[in-house]
Amino acid sequence: MDKIKSIINKSLKFRRLPQWFIWIWAACIIFLLIYFIVKGKNYFWLEIWFLIEILILSILTRSIGWKRLLSVFLQGIVISGGLTFLLYKLMSIAGANMGSAFINGWVIGPAEELFKLMPLALAVYLLYKKRKVIPNASDFLIISVMAGSGFSIIEKTFWEGVSFPFTYGPHIGRLYFFPDALGIMVDGRAFGYIGHAAATGLIGMAFGLAFYIRKKVKKEWVWIIPALVYIWVSIEHALLNSYYADGSKALLKIGGGLITPWIFIMFLIAVLAIDGVNLIAWLRKRPEGRKILKDKQTFFFKTLHVFNILASREKAK
Repeated sequence: MDKIKSIINKSLKFRRLPQWFIWIWAACIIFLLIYFIVKGKNYFWLEIWFLIEILILSILTRSIGWKRLLSVFLQGIVISGGLTFLLYKLMSIAGANMGSAFINGWVIGPAEELFKLMPLALAVYLLYKKRKVIPNASDFLIISVMAGSGFSIIEKTFWEGVSFPFTYGPHIGRLYFFPDALGIMVDGRAFGYIGHAAATGLIGMAFGLAFYIRKKVKKEWVWIIPALVYIWVSIEHALLNSYYADGSKALLKIGGGLITPWIFIMFLIAVLAIDGVNLIAWLRKRPEGRKILKDKQTFFFKTLHVFNILASREKAK
C-alpha cells in the first residue's frame, strides 16, 4: 500500500504548477470564454454540453486531469484555429478561389480535420515522454474532443447569418447526445455534420483503439482503422462544404452525415468497456488499491486517474 501511495503522491506532485502560471492561465481562459459567449451565443453552450457529457462518461477510465485538458482546449483554439487561419490567408494571397467547392470542400475540410489532431499528437507525445506508456483509449477520446471543441468554438465566432432547423442523432426527447450535430433538409432528406468536437473525438478514439489492438496482435495493419475514420470524416466534411459552395448533394449518397453519430456511439462503447475492464482487472489484483479508494482522505478521481495510468503501464508490458 505504501508503494502505491508514494506513486500517487509523486504523480499529483508532478501535476502541480506554479501559482502565478495558474492565475495567468485562468485569466486567459475566463477572457476567452466571455468573448466566445458574447460572439458565439447559443452555439457556445452546445459545445459545453457535449464536453460535459464526455467528461462525465470518461471520468472513471481516463488518466488525465483538468489542467492538461484545459491546455488541450486552448491548443485547439490557438494551434488548430491558427493553422486554419494561416491556410486561408496563404491561399487567399495565392489567388485561390476560396468560395469554390474544391478549395472550401476538398482542401479546407480535410485540412481542418488534420489541424484538429495537432493538439492530440502533442499531448500524446508529452504524456508518453512523461509516463513511458501510450495513454489509454479514453485519454485519446477526451483529448481529441477537447481539441475539436476549442477549434469549433473559435470557428463559430465567425458565423454570421447561419441557421440550422434541427439537431439529429441519438436523443431522449429534446435532449440530444450530439448537440452540435446540426442539420438541414435537402430534397426532403436530412443533411448535416456531426460537429467538430465529435468528429475529432471519433478519429481520436480510432487511434486509441488502434494502439490497444496493436499491443494485442503486434501487427501494423491496425493503423488502417484511424486512417479510414479520418478519410470518412474528411469526406463528409468536404461534401458538406461543397454543398454550401455549389449546391452539390453528393453527401446524401453516403447517408447525409446521419450514420456518423452511431459510429461514434459504437466506438465510445468499445473504448469505455476496454478501459473499464482493464481498470477493474488491475484493482482486483490489488486489494490495497481498493482500500486507498475507500479512504475518505483520498482524492478519489485523481487517485483513479493514477490507477488508470498504472493499469495501462502494466498492460503495455
